Amino acid sequence: MDLRSLKTLLWVKRRRLEPLEQQVQVATAQLAATQQAHAMAVQQQALSLANEAACAAKIQSLGSEGGFRPDEAVTLTLVLQGLSDLVRQAAEAEQAAAAQVAQAQARCIAAKQALQRAERQIEQLEERRQQRLKQIDQDGEDTQDEESEEAAVARKVAQRREQRALAEQHA
Repeated sequence: MDLRSLKTLLWVKRRRLEPLEQQVQVATAQLAATQQAHAMAVQQQALSLANEAACAAKIQSLGSEGGFRPDEAVTLTLVLQGLSDLVRQAAEAEQAAAAQVAQAQARCIAAKQALQRAERQIEQLEERRQQRLKQIDQDGEDTQDEESEEAAVARKVAQRREQRALAEQHA
């Protein structure tokens, strides 16, 4: 590949870096947002579990406080059922949030890998370009060396001819 082609290819590859870097930034921001949503879902699940446990403890203590009221027991049982539903919903929300975090992590990793691949390609192309430049320099030096050798041989041949010519004139 000639030097101009390598330079053009490098220019094209470098232009691709900026969008890839933006994709990494977007994926990282999405990951942070999904992690925050997951943390909130975990907190909501813990709160729901605590409310359910408090209600169950209150139902258990109904008979020990000195008087048993059936209407309160029925009400608390219905509240406990509602809280159990909230716990189930919170667990589902936490699992969904965990799945979203996993997907966001995969997208983030894929974006980073794409950026790294592009950077490696640029490095390899730049290395090929540098090698080509060195080769061009070396070829130039070799050509100069060959021309210098040819000129030196031509001078020696010319000197010998002059010496012969002088020797023939004196003889």
